[in-house]
Amino acid sequence: MRAPVTEAEVLGTDGGSWAELLRRRVPHVLGAYVAATAGIVQFVDWLVDRYALSPALTDFALVALVLLLPTVVMLAWRHGQPGRNRWTRLERVGVPLNATAAAGVLFVVFAGQSLGSTVTTVTVEDEEGNEVERVVPKTEFRRHVALFYFDNETDDPGLDWLQYGIPRGVWADWRQDFFMNARDGTTLAESFREAGRSDGLDLPRPLKERIAREHRTQYYLTGEIRPTEEGFEVATTLYDVDDPRPLAERTYE
Repeated sequence: MRAPVTEAEVLGTDGGSWAELLRRRVPHVLGAYVAATAGIVQFVDWLVDRYALSPALTDFALVALVLLLPTVVMLAWRHGQPGRNRWTRLERVGVPLNATAAAGVLFVVFAGQSLGSTVTTVTVEDEEGNEVERVVPKTEFRRHVALFYFDNETDDPGLDWLQYGIPRGVWADWRQDFFMNARDGTTLAESFREAGRSDGLDLPRPLKERIAREHRTQYYLTGEIRPTEEGFEVATTLYDVDDPRPLAERTYE
């Protein structure tokens, strides 16, 4: 009868020193895997931009490759050393177990997220009644933003027109992006009147957040025109309606 397999036989060594790791080429394999992971993630990111795929696909690839790291370490330890190495119970059980656990984590983390194309093809009628196909963004990938008038903090009445002019220019620019659905002051005007601020200027941030929620937007943009030694600068702040902290801030001179 064959003697029971010992832990040392399963691992292939009685020690776990750095020299043993080098002999088994574990650092080499890990280094190559990290480099390959970076390359694959960059390639997937390129595919996302090139073919209008879901941005979540890049995160999916990264998480999947990180979750499979135990398998890479396991195989490097057992089969990285020179010569022929037989498979043991460790790999036969460990590799499928790691793959199953990784699949479970990916399912939980990315459940409900679309990993395919961000656009779809619809059939519409043109001005002459002809049916034509058009490619449009899927609803879940469109970003809805409330764009408020900016506040003039320069004490220069000559710059008051910029409170309306700059947001209008931003709105016109965003209209070129099919993935953006911006609601500017014209759309929000009724909410301004109901709040007793018909001009839409100098609104407190809680009121802006409330109006953004009323219009079912995910984000809202505010801005200030500030004085500088050379003239003025424009500072913008993007907020998520579910988070009082600024999501992004930019300053333009």
